[in-house]
Amino acid sequence: MSDAGDPEPGTRTRGRAAVWLGHAWVDGRNGDAELASLARRIRGTGIRDLYVHAGPLRHDGTLPAKRHPRAGGAAEGRPP
Repeated sequence: MSDAGDPEPGTRTRGRAAVWLGHAWVDGRNGDAELASLARRIRGTGIRDLYVHAGPLRHDGTLPAKRHPRAGGAAEGRPP
């Protein structure tokens, strides 16, 4: 979210905003401290959906374990 910039004065939301997050949220680079920081940053902003870039995915939608070895169960196609 560091590239999002600062909202201009008067910027509004309809309470349906979203943000894309990078690979670090899937492959284990971000942990509990980063998650808590993200939650603080988006609280009250109108962002209610987070889209995490997880690819490249296999044709069946699973993550190749070799590409994301620290993703836990998600690398085998099951929740971590």
